[in-house]
Amino acid sequence: MVLKLSRVLGITSLGFLLAACSPTVDLMDAEGDSASEETPTTASTYSPTVATASRELYGEEEDTLSEDSPKLDEAIQVQPELIYNIVYFDYDSDEVADGVREVLERHAEYLIATADVRFVLEGHADNRGSSDYNVALSERRATAVMKILLEFGAPSERIDVVGYGEDRPAIEGDDESAFSKNRRVEIIYK
Repeated sequence: MVLKLSRVLGITSLGFLLAACSPTVDLMDAEGDSASEETPTTASTYSPTVATASRELYGEEEDTLSEDSPKLDEAIQVQPELIYNIVYFDYDSDEVADGVREVLERHAEYLIATADVRFVLEGHADNRGSSDYNVALSERRATAVMKILLEFGAPSERIDVVGYGEDRPAIEGDDESAFSKNRRVEIIYK
């Protein structure tokens, strides 16, 4: 337990250190207003550009990341910036913003260099729109992220795409704060 706690604190501290050393970026929401304090500070921008963040920065339980993606824990030890594994999207959009390409390039490089790692790109949507539409949109989002990874040379046979639609929200709620965090693709290391 102490080891897990110290690892989480270390990873979280590293994330904040990386954010502090990064160029300052004004985090904006889709309407152009300053983002709320709930938005994690990262080297990327928020909506309409893409923000990326680890599960720890969202305050989930300390061992969630290890249970879901132990390979990501290993990757972070080698390349700390891989802690940013969530890509956010604008409402009703599957376009990946240019600002996130550098982060995706790092993930592609790690996939290329590490033969025993696979990615599952889990696409998600907010709860507006029909269930069928949201599943299709979430698949398009995950496919858009995959296309960029492939541009950087990532092997397609080690990337799986799945769209969950609105079925697995990151945050419950019916306001823009919740919607914006649910329009995402998570890069899951397997």
